[in-house]
Amino acid sequence: MGLITGLRDLVQLRTRLRDLKLKYVPSPPPPPPENAIDPKRLVHLPCHKPEVPGHAEIFLRDSQALFEPVFDDLVHWDAALEWLLRAQEATGCGGFSAAYSFAHGWMPAYPETTGYIIPTLWDAFAQRADERLRKAALDAADWEIAIQLPCGATRAGYEGDPDGFWRDGPVPAAFNTGQVMQGWNRTFVETGDAKYLDAARRAAEFLADCVDHRGVFVKGLSPGPSSRTRAYYARAAYGLAWTGRLANDCRCVEVARRHLDWVVDQQWANGWVSYASFDAKNASDAAMTHPLGYVAEGLLETGLLLNEPRYVDASRRIATAMMHVCEKRGLFLPATVRSDLRSDDRYYSCLPGNAQFACLWLRHGMIANNWPMVNTGLKMVDWLKGVQALESVNPGIRGGIAGSWPIDGGYSVFAYVDWAAKFFADSLLLAQSARRRLADA
Repeated sequence: MGLITGLRDLVQLRTRLRDLKLKYVPSPPPPPPENAIDPKRLVHLPCHKPEVPGHAEIFLRDSQALFEPVFDDLVHWDAALEWLLRAQEATGCGGFSAAYSFAHGWMPAYPETTGYIIPTLWDAFAQRADERLRKAALDAADWEIAIQLPCGATRAGYEGDPDGFWRDGPVPAAFNTGQVMQGWNRTFVETGDAKYLDAARRAAEFLADCVDHRGVFVKGLSPGPSSRTRAYYARAAYGLAWTGRLANDCRCVEVARRHLDWVVDQQWANGWVSYASFDAKNASDAAMTHPLGYVAEGLLETGLLLNEPRYVDASRRIATAMMHVCEKRGLFLPATVRSDLRSDDRYYSCLPGNAQFACLWLRHGMIANNWPMVNTGLKMVDWLKGVQALESVNPGIRGGIAGSWPIDGGYSVFAYVDWAAKFFADSLLLAQSARRRLADA
């Protein structure tokens, strides 16, 4: 019956498109031709349950490059936080569901992203004093301790993946460990409870042993990505450096510096970075904006933590390069970028990467009083607001952010992912600060 209902929906496409165009507004990029939907895209829709409320509407909205109404930053921020709380409630364990999948519903809890969602919850608790947010952060940090591997690491992937992407069981993963350490570190700072720092110290012992004499992570490589050399582990190095500072462990800081020094050596004159890709086989292979954002974040956070201007400057050069890429597209950031800062992606965008670079533009812009960069960040925040469905009847969609724009693009297709909601929530708080700064300027 579900498939029959879905096919009946497809027969009514033109009528539904007409209704959607009365509800939504065109997106900033050039929209496709009137009522144009590539037949190849329709082939995949029945597999993603178009009969479920909200599914077909999002597909049709994105297929016609239509955007949702845009409101105040905090309206969108509250909705993103509520989505995250639902994602945690859906798992029942304290971890956050990796995603709401059109095909499978709420996915299992994801240790990696749960780790770096925790600081977002603490930031929100500082703003809202909502006890639900504090409890969510503590439950997540405690769950991460409960599943910590005997070696101190966090596992790759997650249990019960219905798509079968993570097939190797609880394999220790360096990148994931570094993200979870950030959650433990922040929870220790907020609570003073030594059990969180103790967990981070055990993780740091594992993580420090993963880096060779050159500064390259050679152990603990997650089995999902195919690349063997990974500059985006800069974000894991930040977790290591932060733990080193909190625990007064000089080795952790030294190993983190060694990796980030190697990452800086991979930066090109135009700001792009080699090996900033999940699938890079060669130094010059194109990078997706999401892992490239990881590189810039790791450099910026560690540079500020260690008072190391070289790292901050390297991060700023990445942000500047991507700002120009974005502006050339008319505030449309392509999913992947080649070493010449060009892209073959015309309509496909990685939404977590967009949110990460919105944060980077706002942070670097405010640090340097670079108001054009701040303005680019604010425009991207507003762009992202337009793909957040605030009124969807589906709780897996309402308030969340998808992996791709359009929803059937090339990254985490037909899914609303928790890391996109996390980075979007971060960008909205930064946007609030930036707007206040601009008002006072």
